[in-house]
Amino acid sequence: MLASAVDPSITLSISDDGGNTFSSEISADIGAAADYQREVRWNALGSVKDGRILRIKSSNRVFTSIHGASSHIEVGI
Repeated sequence: MLASAVDPSITLSISDDGGNTFSSEISADIGAAADYQREVRWNALGSVKDGRILRIKSSNRVFTSIHGASSHIEVGI
């Protein structure tokens, strides 16, 4: 069995310039194939003045479905 099918993961990269460039990818484990209630979080992603684009990718050979997404935004000085 392929390693990616055993331990599937997804990656997040961030763009603060309208999608022209993206950060390095940050990986997260999404659990085994039958782990339907897995929650993935990325914390402490820094700050941005204008807009931010998030790119989430899965390069695994398993079906991956995102059923919701949310963000917690704190306004700073």
